[in-house]
This record gives sequence, structure tokens and C-alpha cells, in this order.
Amino acid sequence: MPSREPFLRNPPPWMRAHAELVDFRSAPPVVDPCEHCGRGCAGPTRSAPGRWASFQGPERRSTIPQHFGDHSDPGLKPESSVSWEIGATVTAARRALTIAVGHFHQRYNDLIQTVPADTGSKQTNKNLGRTQALGVEAEVERWWSERWRTGASVSWVTTEVLDNRGLDSTGYAVGGSLPAVLSVTGTAHVTADLSEAVTAVARVTLVGKQTVFTERFSGQRVPIDPYALLELVAQWHRSQALTLYARIDNVLNTSYQTAFDRPGNSRTAVLGVRMAPH
Repeated sequence: MPSREPFLRNPPPWMRAHAELVDFRSAPPVVDPCEHCGRGCAGPTRSAPGRWASFQGPERRSTIPQHFGDHSDPGLKPESSVSWEIGATVTAARRALTIAVGHFHQRYNDLIQTVPADTGSKQTNKNLGRTQALGVEAEVERWWSERWRTGASVSWVTTEVLDNRGLDSTGYAVGGSLPAVLSVTGTAHVTADLSEAVTAVARVTLVGKQTVFTERFSGQRVPIDPYALLELVAQWHRSQALTLYARIDNVLNTSYQTAFDRPGNSRTAVLGVRMAPH
């Protein structure tokens, strides 16, 4: 969704609409591995619904004959996506209330999968499958005074397998949803500026029910229960360039699962320093 930071600094009483269409189908077929993830990528991936779009190119070793004992596929195409989003933001005078809503749609084509080669016992990468994702997100923030504010956001996402060529038809049925995709996520917070230098935040994060594989990319589909986590943060703004903070994650020590047989973190306390160029 579009940034609302300019509105918070000088909020006018009007409505802003935003629309975007992104098409990466003309991306080059080979991309050098990214220094961060080690795989071919071009630009940022989506960190939240409706914010970013990208494509995943094949690794060079996938196109080099007999590299590391795997069969190559010189004709391997990059994964591509076409996405669009539309949203609106309404901000009341003196930033007392901000409401934002958005809708996005993204389609992924030529997904790269590692599968057994047509001949022999080696593996190869092929362009198999097509999926899409669409959803809605909303956010609201209310300033009760110069020191107190509250806010909440929620995102709803649904996915669909459009083409499952070469994939397990049981795990990736056409018309079915993708595994390990959170259908609902949300947050709510209360923020208080206790003084000019001290800020306190209480935040609740909601993670909805999801379905995952018992193995990483295969196995039976099993449900993971939803959960909510409470976080407390205190910040001391020592200067514009230096902030000291203390944070307690999972304050209530809630038991939850992030994947099949993979428990989440228990209560954790963190002390830190955040420095920014002056």
C-alpha cells in the first residue's frame, strides 16, 4: 500500500487513490546469484501484499551442461510475475485519523522446479506450474493526543494453483491453494510518547491458520493453528542519531508452531542500540 508518511507530517483532509501495474515478463533469462540470498533475483521481493513485485531467474548452473552432475536446461526461462494493485488513503485534518485500504492481484508464471531428468538418474530444473495470489489489506491509525496513538492493520490473502504440470497433483491440485501461505495476518498497537525522549509501545500480532507440508516441499498437508503474540517495547531517543531500546517478545510465553513440528520462540528479552547517520 502507498506510504502515508507525508500525510502524517502534514495531513490534508482529502482522499488519495493509488494504482500500479508491474510486468516483468521481459526480464533477461539468466541472472547472477544475489549476494544476500544466493539465488538469481532482480530487485526486492514482496515483503507484504501489494508492495513489491519481482522475478526469479534461473541459476547459472542450471544452464551449464553437466554442472555438478545435474542435467542442464539451456532453454530454462526465468520465473515471472504480473501484478497490479489499487488502494486509497483517507486522512482527517490534524492527522487525527488515517484509514487506508488496498487490493492486489499477482500471477506467477514459469515456476522453476527441480525434478528428475527425462533420462538417467540425475536431476534437472524445468519451468513447471503457474499460480496466482490476491488479497485485501486495510490499516487504520488514530491519534488521540500529541502523545497517544493507536493503530491496527489486517491482510487477507488467497492463493490458487493454475497449472501443476510436473508437480504432485495431490499436493498441488489445480484450483487448490498453495501451502505455507498465511491467509490472515494482523497487528494492533498502542503507542505512548511518555516524554520527548521516551516512547513505549504495546503490540499484538495475529497470525491466522495455515496449511503446511509435513516435509519441506512434499508430504501430507496438515493445519497449523492460529496464534497471537504480545510484544512490549521501550525506546530512549538519546539523540537524533542514537536510540536505546528494550523489547520483550512473546510476553505471555504463548506456545505456537511456525511450521510442521517447528515450535516458535518462547519469551525473549532484547536490549539494543540503534544508530543512524547524523
